[in-house]
Amino acid sequence: MLNNRTPLPFPVARCPISVTRIARVAAVGLIVLAVHLTVGFGGGEIQAAESSEESIALYADAANAQTGGAYELAIDNWKQFLNKYPDDQLASKAAHYLGVCYMQKQSPNYVAAADAFALALKDKEYELREESLANLGWCYYASAGDGPQRDEDKLRKTIETFDLLRKERPRGDYIDRALFYTGEAAYGLGDLKKAVDAYNRFLKLPKAADSPLRCDTLYARGIAYEELGDTSKAIDSFDELLNGCANSGLVADVLLRIGDLRIQSKEFDLAIDAFEKAITQFGRESAQGDNDEDKAYAVFRQAFALVQAGKPAEAALRYDRLQTEFPSTPYAANAMLAPGKACIAQATTNKRVRVSEKF
Repeated sequence: MLNNRTPLPFPVARCPISVTRIARVAAVGLIVLAVHLTVGFGGGEIQAAESSEESIALYADAANAQTGGAYELAIDNWKQFLNKYPDDQLASKAAHYLGVCYMQKQSPNYVAAADAFALALKDKEYELREESLANLGWCYYASAGDGPQRDEDKLRKTIETFDLLRKERPRGDYIDRALFYTGEAAYGLGDLKKAVDAYNRFLKLPKAADSPLRCDTLYARGIAYEELGDTSKAIDSFDELLNGCANSGLVADVLLRIGDLRIQSKEFDLAIDAFEKAITQFGRESAQGDNDEDKAYAVFRQAFALVQAGKPAEAALRYDRLQTEFPSTPYAANAMLAPGKACIAQATTNKRVRVSEKF
C-alpha cells in the first residue's frame, strides 16, 4: 500500500510521561513512593493521592519503557496496568498509550491498537481524546487490507471515526488527516463522489497549503475525477499538483496520466508534451533502470499520440527507441507491430492504476 507517496503522519501521540524522580524506600515493611510525574506536552501533573502508589509505579514503568523505545515491554506493562486498575483515573491514558505502542513497534498491530484506542475513547472527557480518535480512524483504515479483499466494514468505521473527530474537534489539529483518509476510505468503498467531496473539503481548509497530505490529496482527487469520467477536472487537479508539488514522487505518474487524458480529449500535441516531460522526469528520478517499464510506457504512448497527430516519422523514431532502449518491456514487443492497427488498439486500451491503493 505504501510506495512513493508521502510518509504517513501517524501515529499522533504525545510522550506518555517524563519521570523526573522515582525513589522507593523500604522501612519497617512500608514502601514509600516519592513520585513526580509530568504528562508530556502540556498535560497536568499527576497527583499521587489520586491514584494508588502501586498504580502510579506501574504507570511509570510502562511510560519509561515506551519513551525508551522498549515497546514490547511497555505493551506488557500497559496491559498489566489496565487489568489491575481498570477504574484508575489514568486508565484512559494507559489505553491510549497502549494503542500507540502497538502502532510504533517494529511490526505494527493495527487491530490491537484499534481495540486499545476504542477502550480509551469510552472516556468522553480525557485530554488525549482527539489523538485517540485520529489514531483509531487510521488503524481502521490501515487494517482494512488491500485490493479486492479489503474489509469494507473497517473502511466504514474509518469514515465514522473521522466524522466523529471532525464533529468533536472542528478546528482541531487533525482535520486534514480526517478528511484525507475519509476520502481514501470512500474511494476504497467505490463511493467516488463522497471521496471527491472529502478531498475538496480538505483543499478548502485554511491550513491545507501547509499540510503534508496536500499533494496526495490533489493526486487522489485527480484519480477520482478520472474514474468519474470528468477529464477536465482530473487534469485541473493534476495540474495543481504539478504547480505546487514539484518535488513530489507523484510527478512522473501524474504526467503520464495527463498524457493519457489528453489523448482521450484528442489533444494530441498536449499529450505529446506531457509524455516528453514524464520521460525527462523519469530520467531525473533514477539512473538504475528501476523505472524502465514506466519510461517505456511514456515513450509508447507518446508514439501513439504522434501517430494520431499526423507525425508518423517522429512516431517511428519512438517505436525504434522502445526496441533499442527497453527491449525487455511488453511495450517493445507491441512496438514491433507499429504502425499497425494491433499496436494502436493496444495503445488505446492501456489504463494506469493508482500509484497506491492504500497506505
